[in-house]
Amino acid sequence: MKNLNKKELYKLAIEAYGREERINKGIEEMAELIKAVIRYNSMLENYIRWYDIVEGIVNVEIMLEQYKQIYEIPDKVLSEFKSKKLQELSETIDDD
Repeated sequence: MKNLNKKELYKLAIEAYGREERINKGIEEMAELIKAVIRYNSMLENYIRWYDIVEGIVNVEIMLEQYKQIYEIPDKVLSEFKSKKLQELSETIDDD
């Protein structure tokens, strides 16, 4: 396959596998990340478990990018929401 940018690749994946399958795959990847974090926290200092978290984060990030396309969420909207949430976090930390 030719060199595609990420957005093109995500679009092809959605078209090839379908919206519902990609949504379910995202749920599966998020669950895998949760399991990796739980395993890591129960076995501290375990490099393999740390690697599982890194891989899980990458998989979830890839799926979130596809969710943005599936649900037609503009980057600007996400940026505005993220700024608001970061401000709330900052205020929460300041209050403590």
